[in-house]
Parts: sequence; structure tokens; C-alpha cells
Amino acid sequence: MRPHIDHTRTQLDHFLYDIELHSVAKLEYALHSAATTLFNNALKVTEIGVVLARYGYDVATLRRERELITAYKQALRAQALAKGAAKQATLAQTQALSEMQQWIAQYTKITKVALRTRPELLKALGITRQTGRPSRDATPEASTPPPAPPQG
Repeated sequence: MRPHIDHTRTQLDHFLYDIELHSVAKLEYALHSAATTLFNNALKVTEIGVVLARYGYDVATLRRERELITAYKQALRAQALAKGAAKQATLAQTQALSEMQQWIAQYTKITKVALRTRPELLKALGITRQTGRPSRDATPEASTPPPAPPQG
């Protein structure tokens, strides 16, 4: 019975040494692989199961514990998918922000030309003549509507 356990431990030691754990991901993979091997072998090798049963690890307990390992692996997959989705969302957000900034720059230029003789309207929009950027003081709530253009 003991040689199976020693053999598994030796395989784990070699496995950990061979992959030279440099990251958390590799550590998680190594731990998951080792735990899966240990529980699968405990369920498959009768001699191991008999010994473990004496310590409260009967077949039902081993299966429940193995299910926890499976649940952990599924959680890791879900996390990886979520990270991918978050990365995609960030890229989309960055693209949208860039497009919005370009539109605002174009809008500001056109507005400055169109309203060059009406500085009060530029101010109402929060655009200063010097920078072309909306001023920090201008807020939509505080702005008054511009006067109607002359009918002529």
C-alpha cells in the first residue's frame, strides 16, 4: 500500500521540479493535477481506499472531495472567461472613448467657427476661445439657453 503513495509523491515532486513554478497559474495547475491524481487513485486503487476508509475517507467522502476539485477547476475556467470578456469590454470602451474624443474635437472646431461672433454662446456651451475645450465651470444644469437667432 505505501509504495503507491510514495510513487505518487515522487511523481508530484518531479512534476513540480520539471515545470519550475514561476507563476500562480502554473502552481494552480500543478496543485489541481496533483489533487486530481490523488483522489482518482484513491478511488481506483482498492488498497488505498481501504486504508483511507479507516481515517474517515470512505468512497462517498472521496467522491465529494473530488467534486470540490472539479468545482474549483470550473471556477478557474469561469474566471478565465470573465477576464477575457473584461479585456474585450475594456478594448471596446477604449475605442468608444477615442471615437468620442475625435467627435468632440471636430464638434468644438466647427462650433468655434460657427459661433465666432457670439462668445456668449460659446461660453454657454463651455467652450473657451483659447483652448477650444469645454471649461470646467460649464455644466448643463447651470447653462442658460442661448437667445433665439434673429429672424430676418
